[in-house]
Amino acid sequence: MCAGCSKESSFHHVNGRMCYECAGCGYQIYPLVGTIMENSKTSLWKWFKAIEMFSNSKNGVSACELQRTIEVTYKCAWRMSNLIRSIMKNGQLAKLTGTIQVDETYIGGKNKNGNGIVNKACVFGILQSNGEVRTFVVKNRDKKTLISLIKANVKEGSVVFSDEHGVYRTLTQEGYKHDFVAHNHYNWQKGEVTTNAIESHWSVIKRSIRGTYVHVSRKWLQQYLDEASFRHNRRHRSKQIRADLLEIIHNSSAAREE
Repeated sequence: MCAGCSKESSFHHVNGRMCYECAGCGYQIYPLVGTIMENSKTSLWKWFKAIEMFSNSKNGVSACELQRTIEVTYKCAWRMSNLIRSIMKNGQLAKLTGTIQVDETYIGGKNKNGNGIVNKACVFGILQSNGEVRTFVVKNRDKKTLISLIKANVKEGSVVFSDEHGVYRTLTQEGYKHDFVAHNHYNWQKGEVTTNAIESHWSVIKRSIRGTYVHVSRKWLQQYLDEASFRHNRRHRSKQIRADLLEIIHNSSAAREE
């Protein structure tokens, strides 16, 4: 059905342009408009090969690996990788409920003068037991920053487990049930109270950065966190990563046409 003449019609490719034209009224459609492939001169075969690589990889795909596999320049491979990660970010999501683990860590940078957090980016994570994870690059780990993220992503009344960081002590005043484990006393679990799951997620991210990407700048770190969360949240669903990526691309194009 043609959107221009509202009739059943055939479309033919317009030479030299990434569009198709209705044989009846001349109405033109641009299938790639609104997608990450818009204005790209790279063939669609290479785009879908890149998406397949991101779908099948457990630890991410470096630009160098993509460059070698689909035979493009490093600049092109980096741009494609960056655009694919950009559609892995979380959209408007419902608040998490049940048992929640929260934790913050530092990623990247170099150790100087024995201080392990110099030049490192602070990141914060919220993980639902046997459920989703959401991670954020934050400016600091103070009360205003962390509590506001918890309130925006976790439903009141939920049980929140954390380490002994003092800012979490106020969670009970915000309508949450809170308990913690004292890591500075080498306690990693107290009955059901633990942060092992979110800390395991940090380990996956850090191994991916060290082993696959080697270095990630603070500017792009949120996209790498979103990529790791995207994989984690689909870890039990076979082929779901590829299906969701293609659906996002399709929906972005359809929304642009409307």
